Amino acid sequence: MKALRQYAQASAWAPENGDLLKLYKMIMAGYDRNEAKEAFQISDNHFSVVCKRFKEHMIQGVLNNSLKDLNRFQRIRYSIRKQYESAILLLLLEKKDAGIPLARATMRKAEKYGLFQIALDLSRKLRIYYSMLDANTKFYKYYKSKQKEYKKELDLELGAEDVMFDFAFNVKKGLSLNEVENQLKELAKKESKSYWFHYLIFLCKASWQQVNRQENEMLLTCYEALKYFENDKDLPYFIYFSFYLRAISVHIARREYPQAETLINKSLDGPVLGEHNWQIIMLQRALLGFHSGKPAITLDAYLKFLKLPKKKRTGQINEQWQIIRAYLQLYEVDAPGPWRLSRFLNSVQMSSTDKAGNFIAIKIVELMHLLRRREYEKYAYRCERLDPYIDQHLKGKKLDRYVHFLRLMQCIVRGGFQKEGVLKKAKKYLHGLKESAPRIGADVREVEIVPFEALWEMALEQL
Repeated sequence: MKALRQYAQASAWAPENGDLLKLYKMIMAGYDRNEAKEAFQISDNHFSVVCKRFKEHMIQGVLNNSLKDLNRFQRIRYSIRKQYESAILLLLLEKKDAGIPLARATMRKAEKYGLFQIALDLSRKLRIYYSMLDANTKFYKYYKSKQKEYKKELDLELGAEDVMFDFAFNVKKGLSLNEVENQLKELAKKESKSYWFHYLIFLCKASWQQVNRQENEMLLTCYEALKYFENDKDLPYFIYFSFYLRAISVHIARREYPQAETLINKSLDGPVLGEHNWQIIMLQRALLGFHSGKPAITLDAYLKFLKLPKKKRTGQINEQWQIIRAYLQLYEVDAPGPWRLSRFLNSVQMSSTDKAGNFIAIKIVELMHLLRRREYEKYAYRCERLDPYIDQHLKGKKLDRYVHFLRLMQCIVRGGFQKEGVLKKAKKYLHGLKESAPRIGADVREVEIVPFEALWEMALEQL
């Protein structure tokens, strides 16, 4: 039913009456398949037929959509594909006086906007025409050279995709990256007109440097990529987004807050207000506020999020904002509306399953609130349950700072909630925290919401 809902959201068609209208209302109301089938009170076969008809109508409606949800770059590429289909149809119908000029114009436009598969196919069609039907030396040689050029660009794109996908797979599986590194070095030497090729090479390079904790090199790669793409006004925002995000995360981790703020302000010029990428950048702005000791910046980012329509405040990104709100509650700021710890913990169910990411942030902010409220018995119980979690999900995974900080929180119990006793117990872990480098990640889930040193000082003030 999720697929049917997405078809319906992207389709220009809407049923007017009968079973299809009834099914449409149920799908948009969030019914699952069993609930909808039970409400229909019809046989399984009849229900399957209704779903199939609904899907067919919606798919056709997707093709007839007004394209209002596409950005400029997406609309251009879509129009090129439609022109390509029209040119092919005209050639099939042997309407060459109309088909050939359209094919030539579409090929040039496809080249400009990086659709080399379409450009290659049209160059082949035109080469056939100027060799067998209207032999023309000038045009034949031209389209032969174009066919060779487009094939080269397409091969380079496919090679870059291979390297990027192999890299992502090997990282997920914990496999060696040596072969990927060698392939990346070889591909980086190639020259190409393809923005997609260069995007993938820059992205793979920056990702490799991030995995290997080469933050200086990663920062240079991000700035190099942004400089390379900055003059092409037709490129989609996501091309820049990946590099803005990584560069911002490095500057925040290195406490280079003016540089981070400059990049954040610049990057917010690109995305549509409220869309996913806009919210990700605003989450970075929220982190900037916490890390720079200016929670007012974080509050401003959160208030801008609250102004978004509810349909844009969905999924895990909404939970991420709820986590930001929970940390804001630790500061003396005027965040709107009442806040309760129990309600917060119940509102972040998806994030609670992210054991090496958001789960840590949630557990830490829960402990901080329990400590502030002097609920020592609950605090001690939560700390007691941290040991198996640390052993299973954090040890040996380059998460030393998280381990050290959680051990510090346990020291509060071992020190009897008395500052002098706690500091004696905490020396080892405090030293380990100071010696370990902050984790750098473009994903907000991978980094400290509030620097652990600041949280520790905040915790000590409660003793």
